[in-house]
Parts: sequence; C-alpha cells; structure tokens
Amino acid sequence: MIRQLPKLTAPSFVRDLQSNTAALLEGAEVKHYDIITESTTLNSEGNTMQLELFQRDSEQFEGERELHGRLVLNTTRLPESQELTFGFAFAESEKKDFFDGLQVVTRVNNPWKQYTARDITSGPRPDIFGAAFTFKADKNADWLLREAESTSTCDSAGKCEFSVVFVRNFSTGDSADDISLLRGEERQYALTGFYKALGKDERITHIGQSQDMNVLMGAFDSVAASSFITIAALLTLPPSEPPLAKK
Repeated sequence: MIRQLPKLTAPSFVRDLQSNTAALLEGAEVKHYDIITESTTLNSEGNTMQLELFQRDSEQFEGERELHGRLVLNTTRLPESQELTFGFAFAESEKKDFFDGLQVVTRVNNPWKQYTARDITSGPRPDIFGAAFTFKADKNADWLLREAESTSTCDSAGKCEFSVVFVRNFSTGDSADDISLLRGEERQYALTGFYKALGKDERITHIGQSQDMNVLMGAFDSVAASSFITIAALLTLPPSEPPLAKK
C-alpha cells in the first residue's frame, strides 16, 4: 500500500512554488510506501514495515546520482535475543526474473553490533516462507548503511522499531548482480518487503512478506526538472488584464 501524496498539479504547485522548486532541483521528493501493514495476509499479527525513498546528486562523486532511503520495521511482542533479518528486493516490473535488494541482519537488544547490511541478488522472486530462502551475496557491497542515523528501540513488552537509513548509487558498475537505475527517467519496479525473527533454537517467532507492489525509482535530470519548473512557474503568472474598451 502506498500512501497517496499530493500530485504536482498546477493548483498545489502554485500554493508552494518555492519549496517545490527546490525539491525538484535537488530531486529530493520523498516517496512513502506502506510495504507491510496489519492487514497484510502473510504477516505476524501487529507488525508493519514502511519504506521511504528519494534521490539526489552525490556529495562525494561529481556526476553520480544516489538513491537514499529509510526502511522501518515495527514489531509487537518480539522476544529478546532474536536473530532478525529484514529488507526488500525489487525487479523490473515487466520481467520479474531478477531481483536486487538490501538485506539487514541484527540481533534484538544487542548493544555491540547494531546492523549488518548485505547486498543481495535472487533469480526467482524471494519467498521468506520457503525452505530455501537464500540469496546470492554480491561481492561488492553497494548498499551502504548510515549507522549514525539508523536506530533500534524495544520496550519490555517487545514493541520494537528497527530503522535503517541507506544509500546506493544509481549505477554500481556491476551489471551482473545489480539493477541500474536510470538517471533522467523515473520507472516502476516491482518490490517485495520481508522479515523473519529466529530464537536460539532456530524456531521462527515472527515472519512476514508483502505482495509485489509498484514503486518509483530513478529521477528527472536537471534539464528536465528545470523545464518542468519553468512551465510550472508560467502557470503561476496572473492572467493579464483585458484592455479597456474604448468609450
């Protein structure tokens, strides 16, 4: 489920031209997706997952475009000392024969090592309920976690929030294992989110996976954004006054 955001139609754009112009130039429009909800069929009761995505130019490498995001897993009644894995994988919407994604591994209430990121690839659609839920781990770790911005909190009742902030280049140079995002074109991809928690006896205590949902990734380039802004700015101009009729 995706929370519907206001579209950039002329009326809404006119009301906030300055802030929307800055967002378009930076390419930082944030998209919010409810990947797993309490009504998701294949989901332990009460657990949810949300994903935020936006893109912008790299601050380190000139000419590079980056995908930024935050993945949040909320759980209820999660026992302590669980080995938790969660993440998402996406594929081109038309083919769905090759999935690329991010898998995060952590241990509940582990104060020493918060999160470990894995760059994953899967031929068939991943199925966390399957007996052979395995991924190929890429040699190059192209999904990087921002550890200082990633958090985890749990109360005594097992109500937890696991929040990871990540970044990945649009193009990684690894066409065999990664899906390159297109700069200058926003495209739809099929995405599935998943999670699983295991106790010390390897027994599953919490598990869930979403159905495939369409997400938008990729971005307008600066020329396209500038053109759009120019058109939108023209829409904000007040109508010219009609000439006075001659008496």
